Amino acid sequence: IGGIMITIDGGTGTILHNGTEVASKKMADSWVITSSFTANAGESFITSNWARHSTGQSSAGVIGDAMTESSGVFTFPSTGMYLITTSISGANAGNYFGIKIRGSNDGFSSSDFDLGLSYNSTSSSSQYFEVTAQAIFDVTNVSTHKVKFRYEAQTSTQVNASSSAKRSGVTFIRLGNT
Repeated sequence: IGGIMITIDGGTGTILHNGTEVASKKMADSWVITSSFTANAGESFITSNWARHSTGQSSAGVIGDAMTESSGVFTFPSTGMYLITTSISGANAGNYFGIKIRGSNDGFSSSDFDLGLSYNSTSSSSQYFEVTAQAIFDVTNVSTHKVKFRYEAQTSTQVNASSSAKRSGVTFIRLGNT
């Protein structure tokens, strides 16, 4: 058809159009923080109460291979480029609150770095906030490339969470091969 060539690599199953990949493996996985908590002033990783979003009317679950989580560290199911979107909601006393997507390429054994971060603030103690951060992470090795989430609060802050509704959590979407 007019010079268009579609091929399937027999070794990998990759579908190519004129040498460019057009149909990579799809994956989407949604996680929630299941219980509200008080974020103390300063910075700390969110290490507990993570669960796959699989309940309630807006449950997302997973498409394709699933992420795994242990003590707040998320491991990717396969190599590739991933879009990571995290949102945290809560209430605070007129101060700032931030969320950081922290990545590692050595499994968090000696280093980690900011992939994405965002801050929000309120003008009084009776106001709510939502803070959202996004990043694209090139996962070239599933044993070493991992992420976790760290908050930064100016003062003690209430983080709102629920096991049945995504008030605070993260979504991972595999965009394509690396």
